[in-house]
Amino acid sequence: MHCKFDYSPKRSTISDANKRRDCIVFEDIYSDLVTEHLPDLSDSHKQLVIEQERAPINHPNRTNHKVQESILKLKNKHMLWDAKKIRSLLFKRYPEELIPSVVTVHNILFKNGLV
Repeated sequence: MHCKFDYSPKRSTISDANKRRDCIVFEDIYSDLVTEHLPDLSDSHKQLVIEQERAPINHPNRTNHKVQESILKLKNKHMLWDAKKIRSLLFKRYPEELIPSVVTVHNILFKNGLV
């Protein structure tokens, strides 16, 4: 008997639990640790942390800037419209452009605080 256990597990149950966790859990833990301990890090380590947290500059699937601006203008003009209605109007205004899905339109509105 070790540490008041009658038996010892065959494998690490914490490790098994972590395998099934979503990566967002670990991102949150990392973010909390950085926030708490960033003042204690040396300048060179702070720079490494800051460089790692940058988002990519270019993304191949990013929605066209012109379309994003149109989404935001339509929403500001018609505050009661939802993403589905805005998307359907974009098809009429910009038939030559690649129009994003309803979910993407909603995400653009959400990121800009319009939902």
